[in-house]
Amino acid sequence: MRNYVLAAAVALGVTLPIVPAYADVKAGVKAWAQGKFEDAVAHWRIPAQTGDADAQFNLGQAYRFGRGVPMDLNMAENWYRRAARLGHVRAEENLGLVLFQKGNYDEAFPLLEKAAKREDPRAQYVLGTALFNGDLIEKDWARAYALMLRASANGLGRATTHLTGEVAHAPAMPPATPPAPRGPDLLPPLPSPPVEMQTAAKYGACRQWPRH
Repeated sequence: MRNYVLAAAVALGVTLPIVPAYADVKAGVKAWAQGKFEDAVAHWRIPAQTGDADAQFNLGQAYRFGRGVPMDLNMAENWYRRAARLGHVRAEENLGLVLFQKGNYDEAFPLLEKAAKREDPRAQYVLGTALFNGDLIEKDWARAYALMLRASANGLGRATTHLTGEVAHAPAMPPATPPAPRGPDLLPPLPSPPVEMQTAAKYGACRQWPRH
């Protein structure tokens, strides 16, 4: 039957898409964990193009950190945005960070606010810094301190440093409510990239995040 379909397609001049053995998101995650970044990207590209939110998120990670592809924040934003539209929470969190890096603050801050409420320490740190400095949004030392405490409690060393440095000179604030447990990530983390907004390499390539 397959040979008949192929023969008919050739007779009609139809070019059938070639789906390589690469098109497997889990295999891409395995390749990524082994440092085979180009292979990982090849595994993810077709699933991403056909609407797999996990593959789209993973390509966003690859482009953001320059693993297996040239670093390209515009491409990272594109893939994060596509995955976020499908309900991928980690993609939405990283989209906010990338938009902040690119200076698109109007769109970034609402996403960072949502991520901070979900106890993403990177979003908490970025918001806390902005609120402490008061250069991008209105200064609010009380909230900046609370966000830094939460980011520190969530394991972000940079936030702990700020608490013992600049933020320590702000007016004394009451203790923040301890954050709810975020839960472990499902897959091995990304290697820590030299990107300003990246913190401890906690958020890795993903195969199956909850789709809310």
